[in-house]
Amino acid sequence: MDQLEQFRLKVSYGATRLLWANVVVIMAGGYLAQHAVSLLLSGLAAVAALIGTGVWWGDRTGATTRIVNSVALAVQVALLVSSFADTPYQIDMHMYFFATLAITAGWVDWRAILANATTVAVHHLVLNFALPAAVFPGDPGMARVLLHAVILVAQSTVLIVITSAIARAFMEAEKASSDAYAAAREIGAQSEALHATTRAEEARAEADRIKAENDAQIELAVTAIGKGLDALAESDLTRSIDEPFAPALERLRQDYNRTLSRMRATIQELKERAMGIRTSTAEIRSASENLSKRTERQAASVEQTATALEQITTTVTVSNERAQQAGKLVSDARASAEQSGSVVTAAITAMDEIEKSSHSISAIIGVIDSIAFQTNLLALNAGVEAARAGEAGKGFAVVATEVRELAQRSANAAREIKDLIGRSDQRVQQGVELVSRAGSALQSIADQVTQIDTLVGAIADASREQAAGLREINDAIGQIDQATQHNAAMVEEANAATFGLAREAEALDAIIQRFRDSDASRPQLRHAS
Repeated sequence: MDQLEQFRLKVSYGATRLLWANVVVIMAGGYLAQHAVSLLLSGLAAVAALIGTGVWWGDRTGATTRIVNSVALAVQVALLVSSFADTPYQIDMHMYFFATLAITAGWVDWRAILANATTVAVHHLVLNFALPAAVFPGDPGMARVLLHAVILVAQSTVLIVITSAIARAFMEAEKASSDAYAAAREIGAQSEALHATTRAEEARAEADRIKAENDAQIELAVTAIGKGLDALAESDLTRSIDEPFAPALERLRQDYNRTLSRMRATIQELKERAMGIRTSTAEIRSASENLSKRTERQAASVEQTATALEQITTTVTVSNERAQQAGKLVSDARASAEQSGSVVTAAITAMDEIEKSSHSISAIIGVIDSIAFQTNLLALNAGVEAARAGEAGKGFAVVATEVRELAQRSANAAREIKDLIGRSDQRVQQGVELVSRAGSALQSIADQVTQIDTLVGAIADASREQAAGLREINDAIGQIDQATQHNAAMVEEANAATFGLAREAEALDAIIQRFRDSDASRPQLRHAS
């Protein structure tokens, strides 16, 4: 951080504290002036302090912090002047405007000074017309506003010129400091270079001697390692280097021997694993062949099962259709039985009406028989009276005789009709009894048909559920058949892959066998001393 930023950092702490000090001053001024709006003015001052503090908290010395804090100070002074309205000290509070303008010069930024001055100018110009009492006591007049404006412009101009000069001075001082530091570093580098040249000449001769020795040792090491690498290129893993190298190159020999030893161990492990792969491949191949045969047999069995189940499904479907037809016929029979029961009920009702009519006819015939008896009696009396009358009553006696005969025939006919009605009544009673028995029988048949209809419906539902279940089983068997066929194909593919794996294992074993890794009679590589 340069000196200008350090100076601004100190100013930022003072300016932030001043914002909160102004809040206290405004509260005190409102209390002394006993204004009703003092609480509102204090709240507005606190809001300005909060805004300035929030910006300062995000960036202590940034351009936004400098401008916002300068405007917040001007706003608080305007609130302070308003809090002293209608008091003799209001005009004196205007001096605080110029004091805060001078304080903002501590930011050494002409933008902060211009922001503060602009805020004060807008405050004086706008409130002079909108709310004059909040700016000047009494009648302010435009002349007073212009006077303050001239003073504000003059002070702002001077402060801007001064801060610009201070800023240039800070920058020039920073540049001079950087140039001096660079010059000091350059002088130190030149001095070091002179000492380094002397030491370099002394060390060059020693370096030439050491280089010659190192070249010889490197040549011996390269020759030994070259022979080892030639043997390794011929798949010979038995050529190690046992003669020590120079201390600086000994690590190279040890790394070569360690690498060779690890390669021998790796090749030996590869041989063992290749043998295991061959054995496992043979077992997998045998198991794959057995699995393939069993899968084929299973596929054939599943196919036969699917065919038989399809036939059973067809049979159950036909039975279901026939059960549905039987159920329909039973339903029709039930409807016919119920209809016949209605007809029988109507017949029984008609028989009852006939029986009632027979009783009525019997009563009428009794009346006719009584009339015939009375007529016969009257005719007998008329004959007796005609006999008493003699000749004069002969004609009347003849009529009485005819009437008596007619009454006798009417009585005989009435008795015959009564006998016929009696027999008809008996037969009607027998018919009513038979029709009642027929009705009971038909009702019993209807009840039995209803039970049969229920049973046939249950059988049809069961057949339908069985058909649906068999269809699902048939579909499942079909899927199992497809899965089995797919498994059989996969087994064939696995079997083919197993044969390919066996061939690859044999090829891998042939490649591994090219390496010689036996420790017996192993030649040793030595380099000349």
